[in-house]
Amino acid sequence: MLPFEDIGEFIYNNYIRPAREKGEKAVTVDVSEVCQALNHAHTADLVRSVLGSMKFRNIYSLPLAATGGPPDGPPTTYTFKTALSKAASATPLSCRKENKENEDEMTPAPTS
Repeated sequence: MLPFEDIGEFIYNNYIRPAREKGEKAVTVDVSEVCQALNHAHTADLVRSVLGSMKFRNIYSLPLAATGGPPDGPPTTYTFKTALSKAASATPLSCRKENKENEDEMTPAPTS
């Protein structure tokens, strides 16, 4: 698995899925918290690239509700709506992931 996919799966398994199982309507993912949980094996820019990518949001059916952080810097948090649409909840996650394998790979956000 590529680092993008590893990070996306980690975020889903540790933040998104538990929030959905608890019935929460939204979940906020903190970039620095994810980096720390992954023992800083990946940069914050890479984690932001995953969280901000359409591929990640499409695979896990996550509408982006908001981003947070300083006005003059990159986002430090991403808030996603966790409710599944009827079509998404009828399609097993493994099928959604398989359908996305042929899409272009995610690209890290440019760093300044």
